[in-house]
Amino acid sequence: MNEDTKLSQLAENMRFFADMRFKQLTVFMAAMTAVAAGVSQSNQYRWWIALGGLWITGVIWVMEIRSTINFIENYEKAKELWPRADSKLFPWLTASHAVLLLYAGFYAFWLCCIKKWGAACGVSFYIGLIVGVALLLFSMANERDS
Repeated sequence: MNEDTKLSQLAENMRFFADMRFKQLTVFMAAMTAVAAGVSQSNQYRWWIALGGLWITGVIWVMEIRSTINFIENYEKAKELWPRADSKLFPWLTASHAVLLLYAGFYAFWLCCIKKWGAACGVSFYIGLIVGVALLLFSMANERDS
């Protein structure tokens, strides 16, 4: 593969993963809207619906991390194709950090709902808590300048 073809493919990969992050966030917000509507309309099944919200949040959170990692891997190989401005005032305020806070907030919210609404919430709550801590550690371990 010649250098021009390689750079072209890297640029295409970066566009793909940047677009993928936006699409995942769109699907996530639509799913959270549906889950919130289900919880507000069904007291009988709201624990199960909250559990579904927790599961959806965890799955899409992992997808977000993987998309970010793949974007950065391609970006590192061809930084000149995607120039990025550095923030001098708030360097820690990145799109990745904002989205991490969004996912962590929703995960914590659904976990609290499970604890509040579940009769036998002990097992499900603590499994959810362990998975949530693992997701947070996974996010932090894969944190890069994004």
